[in-house]
Amino acid sequence: MTLSWVEWQSDPRVQRAENNNPAMKSGESGRPVHLLQAALILHGFDVPHHGITGDPPRQNNNYLGETQNAVRQCEARFGLTQDIGVAGREVVQRLDQESNSFYTVRAGHFGAALARTDVSRAIGKISAALLGLTFLRGGALPASVTPLIDTALRTHFRLLPPGSAAAGPQRARTNADLDHIITTFTDLAGVLNAGATSFQDGIPETGVKNPAESVPGSRVIRFGPFFRDFDAPFLRQLGPETRAAILIHEGTHAVDRFNGRSGQPNVHISEFAAAYNVQPADLALHNPSSYASFAAHIANNGDPAPRFGLGGTDADRAR
Repeated sequence: MTLSWVEWQSDPRVQRAENNNPAMKSGESGRPVHLLQAALILHGFDVPHHGITGDPPRQNNNYLGETQNAVRQCEARFGLTQDIGVAGREVVQRLDQESNSFYTVRAGHFGAALARTDVSRAIGKISAALLGLTFLRGGALPASVTPLIDTALRTHFRLLPPGSAAAGPQRARTNADLDHIITTFTDLAGVLNAGATSFQDGIPETGVKNPAESVPGSRVIRFGPFFRDFDAPFLRQLGPETRAAILIHEGTHAVDRFNGRSGQPNVHISEFAAAYNVQPADLALHNPSSYASFAAHIANNGDPAPRFGLGGTDADRAR
């Protein structure tokens, strides 16, 4: 049988498993296991540590107890031969059929096509941020707007007006700081506007439950099926505001010019985490969450509550 699910068609190990040559089993690791785990999760058989988790982060593409349990649940639900959690012909064929059907029924099964419709919303927020920052940098910011820009810089980058005394994680801003933020926003706008080629579909290496990911400096964003606005096993629908936040957040990773600094654990902190508010300015300048939240703060004429971005409750995500 020829595998039909697009994610499995080019993977020789999954193809061999479909022929029991040999079946996939405990002790294996690598991308084929990652893809098997993704297929299981998409159909409600959870592998809690799928993708990249932990501190320090690690890739959990190992065929261990969680994967075995998910395979056994798959066998039970679909009435397949019960064994010790080995993924051979029956399991692979059934997951292949289910996954291909799932993707065929939902046109645009990955997220890149939907993300392209969100670009204008994200660019609108970036443009508002760039306009304020450019006027500030040139000394021409209207007095009526100055409090908004100052507050947003203090809140999201821990940057105070020139001449201010340092206060905890906050310090006085410099023109170099403003140039860094302006360049980052300009670069990521370029990545979003090139979405026809810079947006790609696929199973995120960070885990199929993550809606999108970007390798720092790659100028590419990969969108998974959970970016779509349909109900999935582990997330409710993502609303357009949250999707726009994802574009800005991942776009900041995509234009990282500092050897992956945007992805370092002490930099990459969610705007919903307590540590976000006390992150030092020199680190916040590289934090993708800071850019997504700053842009929303300016466009919204105030810091949204809850903040623009990932995290929070299901209701927050659906905004």
